[in-house]
Amino acid sequence: MQSCNRCKRKFTFKQVLRSCFHGYKPIQCDRCDQIYDVTLGSRLRVSVTIAAAMFPAFYVYKGPIYGHVLIYLLILILVLPFLMRYKQRIEDGDI
Repeated sequence: MQSCNRCKRKFTFKQVLRSCFHGYKPIQCDRCDQIYDVTLGSRLRVSVTIAAAMFPAFYVYKGPIYGHVLIYLLILILVLPFLMRYKQRIEDGDI
């Protein structure tokens, strides 16, 4: 998982997951208060991962899919924070 550029503290799994499920909310470092925004590439990776995994669940498998969807969601929740990348927000005072 990514870490803060300023103080090198790693972002927690909980911070990244919360950011994903709250509309790609920015993350703030707990130690130095630097703010990080989600990159466009991360948003695209997450979208493609969700779409690619849902295709077989709904169009290929012809049985009850409830168990498969639950397994898929669990795997997605575990993998999602490792797909996310953040860039440091540049404030006017930082320039």
